[in-house]
Amino acid sequence: AVLVVVYILQLVISGANDGYSLVLKESPDTILIQNGTNPQIKIVNSNGIWLLKEGSENPEENYAILPANTETVNQMVTSLSKIEVLGLVSRNADNERFGFTENESIKIICLKEGKILRTLELGKNSSTYQQVYAKIDESNNVVLVSGNPKTLFDVTFENLKAPVKTESENSVAN
Repeated sequence: AVLVVVYILQLVISGANDGYSLVLKESPDTILIQNGTNPQIKIVNSNGIWLLKEGSENPEENYAILPANTETVNQMVTSLSKIEVLGLVSRNADNERFGFTENESIKIICLKEGKILRTLELGKNSSTYQQVYAKIDESNNVVLVSGNPKTLFDVTFENLKAPVKTESENSVAN
C-alpha cells in the first residue's frame, strides 16, 4: 500500500513538469529584437506589410524605414505565436549557466497596438541544438523550449531586409 502511494505521488510530481504549449490569442503587429549588444531591431506591420525601422524615432532626426523579408518575419510570428515548452529547468535565473548574459542572450518582445503580448529571452542551446533555454514573459524560471527559435531570431538588421529584385529578375517575371 505504501509503494502504491509513493508511485502515485511520483506520477503527480513528475506530471507537473511535462511539456506544454503557450499560444498567443492575437497576432503581433510589432516585434522588437535585442540581440546581444547590437542595436535593437524593430519590425512593424503597417497595413499588412512588414517594415524594418532603423535609427532614432525622434521626429527631429531621420530614420530609415525599409521593407522586411516577409518570409522570415512570418516565421518569427509563427514561432512566437506557439511556443512548445518541454519542461522547467531551473526556478532561479542562473544567468551565466544558461546563457542569459548581455552578450549571449536574445530578447524578443512582441506587441499588439502597443500592448505587450509576450516576451521571450533565449539563452544557450541545449546539447542537441534542437532546444534552447528560455525565460518567458519576464519570469525568472528557466525552461527548455523545443525547435530552437534562437536560429530564427539570431539576426541582424541587414539579414532582415527584403531581398531586392534585380532588373533581370523583373524582366523574367513579365
